[in-house]
Amino acid sequence: MTNDITSINELGYDVLATVIQQFFNLVFSILVLFKYHFSLLFTVAFFMIWMLLVPRLFTKKLNERSVKVTKKNEKLMQAITDVLEGFDTLFMLNKRQKIVTKTEMASQNLMESKVSYAQTMGNMSATINLVSLLSQLAILAHAGLLFAAKLVPIGAVSTASYFASNVFSSLTGLTLNLAEMKTVQPIFDKFKELAVTNKEADQLQPFTTSLTVEKLAFAYPDRSELFKNKSFQLKKGKKYALVGPSGVGKSTLLNILAGKIDHYAGSIQLDGRDYHTISADTLHEEIFLIDQAPYIFNESLLENITLGQPISEERLTQIIQQAGLNDWLTSLPAGIHTVLRHQGTDISGGQKQRIVYARGLVAGRKFILMDEGTASLDQDSAQFLENALACDPDLTLLMATHHLPPEIKAKMDAIFILV
Repeated sequence: MTNDITSINELGYDVLATVIQQFFNLVFSILVLFKYHFSLLFTVAFFMIWMLLVPRLFTKKLNERSVKVTKKNEKLMQAITDVLEGFDTLFMLNKRQKIVTKTEMASQNLMESKVSYAQTMGNMSATINLVSLLSQLAILAHAGLLFAAKLVPIGAVSTASYFASNVFSSLTGLTLNLAEMKTVQPIFDKFKELAVTNKEADQLQPFTTSLTVEKLAFAYPDRSELFKNKSFQLKKGKKYALVGPSGVGKSTLLNILAGKIDHYAGSIQLDGRDYHTISADTLHEEIFLIDQAPYIFNESLLENITLGQPISEERLTQIIQQAGLNDWLTSLPAGIHTVLRHQGTDISGGQKQRIVYARGLVAGRKFILMDEGTASLDQDSAQFLENALACDPDLTLLMATHHLPPEIKAKMDAIFILV
C-alpha cells in the first residue's frame, strides 16, 4: 500500500500541477498564432490530433507495466518482511545469506519491471517528440507561405516558429504527463476491487439460535482438498471442541467461520442467514477469534485491552478480574498504563492470551472461536483460560485443539473430530 500510494503521488498528484501549467501555456500560444493568422490553427489542429492519438498506442502496455511494477513492489516488501521476521531462525541455522539472496532476487524482479515500464514510456516519448518536431517544421513552413503571400509580416515567421514550439512542447509534456497519470488508474482499480463486496449492507441481528455448517469443503489454490463434506451445528450458549492432529485444517475451518476466508464450497448459515450475504465487518460484531499468536501493540496495557473503545472504570475492573489479569496488573510499574513492547516481547504467552480474552469481553462478543489458544501456555494459564471460556454461560464457544484435557472435555456439549 505504501508503494502504491507513492506511485499515485509521483505519477498522479505531483504531475497534476505541471499538467495545469502546460495547459495554460498551450492555450496562450494557440491564441497568439490565431492572432497572426487563423489558418495556422488548422495546421496546429491537424498535428495536435496526431499527438493525442499517439499515446493510445501505448496506453494498454503502460497500464500493464504499471500494475506489474506495483505487484513486484509488493513482492519485494513481502520478501524483506518475511526474512527479517524469520531472522532468529536463519541466525540459529547460519542461514543469514538467505536474507541477502531473497532480497536481491525480489529487487532484481522489481528492477526488470521498472526497466520495462521505462522502455515503454521512452518509446512513447520518442514517438511524440518526432511528431512534435514535424509539427514545428510544418508551422514554420506554413508561416513562410503566409509571408510569401504577404498575409503576415516577416517577424511572424520567426515568432510563429517560437509559439509553435511552445504549443507542441507543451502538448508533448501534456500528453506524456496525462499518459503517466492514467497509469495510476489500475492502482485505484486494485483498491476498489479490494473494497468491492456483493454482501448486503444491512445490520445482522444479534445471534439468537445457531450457526449451521453443511457439506463444507475447502482447498488452497494449487493444492489438494483440505477437507470436504463437513456438517455440524453450533447452538447459542453451547460449548464445542474441534479436535484433530496438526495439519488437518482446524485453523482453516475457524478462519472460514470467522469470515477471514470466503472461497469455500458448501453452506454456512448464521441464524438462517447465508454467510455470503454477511459482510466481514458485520460478522465480526458477533464472532471473535482468539488465534494461536495474538498480536500485542506497542501501546499501554489499557489500549491493548480496549483498543480505544470507551468503557467505564467499573466494567473495566470486572473484565480485568474475569480475564485473570489483576495479580499481574498490580505488579506493573505504571499499572494499566504500562506500555507493552511490540509483539509483546516483554510478556508471557499466558499474559498475551488473557489480554486478547479481555479484548473480546470489552467488545461484548458472545461467540468465541479459539484456535489452539492454549497450546503454548503453561498448564496453569491454559487451565484458567479454558475454564473461563467453558464456564461462561453467556458464551457460545468452539475450541480447536489437538489435545483436550479431561476436565475441559467434560464441559463440552459436543466434540467434533477433524481428520
